[in-house]
Amino acid sequence: MNSLPLRLPSTDRLQQLWASVRDAFERETRKNPRIHFGILAVLALVLLGLLFAIDDAAHESQGEIDSAAQQLPVLRRLVGQTEWKARLDSVRRLRVQLESRLWEAETDGLAQANFQDLIAKDAKDAEIPRVDIHVEIVNAGATQGFRQMSATISGPFTAPGLQKFLADLDGDPHVLVVDRLRIDTASVPRFEMLLSTYLNPVAAKPAAKAAG
Repeated sequence: MNSLPLRLPSTDRLQQLWASVRDAFERETRKNPRIHFGILAVLALVLLGLLFAIDDAAHESQGEIDSAAQQLPVLRRLVGQTEWKARLDSVRRLRVQLESRLWEAETDGLAQANFQDLIAKDAKDAEIPRVDIHVEIVNAGATQGFRQMSATISGPFTAPGLQKFLADLDGDPHVLVVDRLRIDTASVPRFEMLLSTYLNPVAAKPAAKAAG
């Protein structure tokens, strides 16, 4: 099926249509002058809306300029500072000092054994008998390769013994954190503690990998 060709009106025809529309509008406005007021009201509303939009844009731009002006002196002070290298060197030294207090061992198993031996020795020095120690390495949530090694410790409670035990742990050069301490004095006084430390990321490795 052939479609009919689309014929657009000529320029003369368009001019005639526009002239007839304009004449009809003028006749209508002469008959009803209120149309003029309606058109003027619409134009006034449009202009008022444009003025509000321009005013809002001006306020927003001024706010951005004021904010930038407030930040500029701060940026200039930061640019003028010369102690950034000294601060960076200080942070690096602190990092080296911290890493020197982490546990180092050829394997994870050896690190766990060394950690358990330290706890057992401090408990013996504090005269706490029959201490139960369970050590594990927590890999979940490791940051920058620093893995957590935790020990669950429980044993008979005496105030002098526990104080001596905590003091000895505090004096150890390794990073040791008491995450939890619970004392039960209901029947047989006992304590339970969760002690955590961290492995050097370049030291201890899982035993299976080390064997390979």
